Amino acid sequence: MISPNSLSNTLSLSKTPSIKIPSMTVLTLMLAFILGVLSVAFINPALAHPPTNEKPDVAYGEYIANEGVLVVDGNTKILFDPLFHSSYGNYLLPSKAQREAIIKGEAPYDGVDAMFITHAHGDHFSAEDAVLWLQNNQAGILVAPQQAVKQLQDHEGWQDDLEDRVVSIELAFGDDAKTLKIKRVIKENDDIQNMSLEIDAVRIPHAGWPGRKEVENIVYRVTLNKDTTVMHLGDADPDDTHYGPYNDLWQKRRTHMGFPPYWFFLREQGSTILSERLNIEQTIGVHVPVKIPEALKASGVSFFSKPGEWHPIKDHDEN
Repeated sequence: MISPNSLSNTLSLSKTPSIKIPSMTVLTLMLAFILGVLSVAFINPALAHPPTNEKPDVAYGEYIANEGVLVVDGNTKILFDPLFHSSYGNYLLPSKAQREAIIKGEAPYDGVDAMFITHAHGDHFSAEDAVLWLQNNQAGILVAPQQAVKQLQDHEGWQDDLEDRVVSIELAFGDDAKTLKIKRVIKENDDIQNMSLEIDAVRIPHAGWPGRKEVENIVYRVTLNKDTTVMHLGDADPDDTHYGPYNDLWQKRRTHMGFPPYWFFLREQGSTILSERLNIEQTIGVHVPVKIPEALKASGVSFFSKPGEWHPIKDHDEN
């Protein structure tokens, strides 16, 4: 098992009274009201780009299913919660073709440098598929909470030689964030490239707190090649008391794109946590049910709901 503390060294890799209002003011207010209603009616609830084979020459995130996301920055690729078998009758599953392509390392999932598991629930993680991915992608690293790692090790397909490419995140509530780095030198013909991932892992309670307090839910902030920073929250609970103790960490680095579960957008505090506390520039929601909540549709926020949708992580002219 790779020790997170030594990872960079081991890898090169409320009826009001009546009020007389002037008639012009009444007309103005009525017009403003109508325009307001129309603007809400025409809000596009999902600003993600539709599935296409033509991706931008910038870093982007691509939807797989539920909370599964592929992040691409040049030749560097990472996955969040991509392989699972339980929909609980409510969420999207990866298609058979997606699952096979991920496991076999076929485009667009070829050359994935690391897979991140937020927690070991069946709509986020499959030990069977994770073992197969490790076996077929021999340069890939898997980062997961210890509950998921134990499932891996207990699986009949587990092989001891996979242990060197598995990073177990062992965090209790209130523990300091764990920071680790993955570095690798990639050689392709005469072209030599350096790949790096800077990772901050924080244990944040699963939604429904204090219920499910036993679940090891990990929030990951990952910076790819010292340039593009993304954050995946897993099934984090939208209560600021969980995030305040780590304020210095969040403010230390701006996150270009966050992938929060959709319920953050349905609570005022949730949106404030994302933009202010967590210091995230733009967000796109995940974990959206097959039957999209009406409140989410009316919110005007951006969210993933169709496999293959993608969203640029940074503007073209942004450094």
